[in-house]
Amino acid sequence: NGKEEFDHVMITSTQWATQMSIDIKNFPFNELPLQKITAEHTQHNISSCKFFFSLKTKYWEKKDCKIPQILVTDSFIQDAYAFSWDKNKDDTGVILASYTWEDDSLKLLPFNQKELSELILKELKAITLETTGQDITQYIDSEKPVMIQWINEPSYIGCSKLYRQRNEDQNMLDLTYNQNYSWISGLYFSGENYAVEGGWTEPALRSSIDAVIQMIHHNNGEFTVKDFSYDYTYPKWPIN
Repeated sequence: NGKEEFDHVMITSTQWATQMSIDIKNFPFNELPLQKITAEHTQHNISSCKFFFSLKTKYWEKKDCKIPQILVTDSFIQDAYAFSWDKNKDDTGVILASYTWEDDSLKLLPFNQKELSELILKELKAITLETTGQDITQYIDSEKPVMIQWINEPSYIGCSKLYRQRNEDQNMLDLTYNQNYSWISGLYFSGENYAVEGGWTEPALRSSIDAVIQMIHHNNGEFTVKDFSYDYTYPKWPIN
């Protein structure tokens, strides 16, 4: 119940989580423009489901195996990818047995992990028997599947950020807020959900680095990185 005060606050939660869990009050529009609030309220996060199994062996290395590493289907599993990191000789690989997006992933929501595991194995067996005459499930360890239904992940509530039609201004405001408004509001927004492309490491990293750079600049900090100049080499964005 205690009260704490800070000169600067960096927000790294997703826009939806911020909207539902954090009260940001008493900021005038010159510090927190209405379009920034609109961007938070109207962001679209893509739904996606990934279902993994460990493999008993890297089947694609077997000379008599006709089953490809990548399967692209028109069934409910959509795509499947078998792969290995090859870091050690004991690595038997894994298979992303079902990789789905949007409506295709939402079709899988009614099923728990055990039910979906059985459905996927049955479908993979039917597909590979029909196309190659071989059963891929003999190479799959079905004991410990891993399911990631991104829309159910409380810290994400979706897989990646997608542009909405006519939302260019809101996206650009997310991209430029730290430069143009944070110096007066003390708020810094960092992470993939405040980048233009959400859902990948690179935009999350760029957004986070930008937030730190802007905070240092707004506090008259000195940059000592070789060949870097905030004034001459860092991109500047006009206020919308």
